[in-house]
Amino acid sequence: MTLKDTIRTNMTAALKAKDELRLAVNRALLGAIEAKEKGGKTVVELSDAEILQVFKSEAKKRRETASIYTEAGAPDRAERELAEAAVIDEYLPAELGDAELEALVARAVEAVKATTIREMGAVMKVMKAAAPTADGKKLSDMVKAALAS
Repeated sequence: MTLKDTIRTNMTAALKAKDELRLAVNRALLGAIEAKEKGGKTVVELSDAEILQVFKSEAKKRRETASIYTEAGAPDRAERELAEAAVIDEYLPAELGDAELEALVARAVEAVKATTIREMGAVMKVMKAAAPTADGKKLSDMVKAALAS
């Protein structure tokens, strides 16, 4: 069963259970997947890895929106956005810890035999393959730190 099928199944279950939050989140996720699939010149079928990236992006959007609502003095709206992000997080695999990421970065630097910051692109390519769900900014910072020392 693909992630897209899982979303559809969970959407049906949320509808039957009258769980408005999960229903809304699953509908939004399905819409985001379909928009990504139909957004280009040709219609494509996203792989589960690509769908996970869509989920990660949707969760990030909700967290950013929640911080904006908090700053604007709308805690009820911020709470809803964070609740939606929590539901999306259930679909995402567990994030690697900093120590695990640093070990992966060290192995990637060694594998590429990188010694300068100019070789960061090659190391990042290896890191994206090794940790596809890791935050790109966080990875970038870790690789820069490893190459700077």
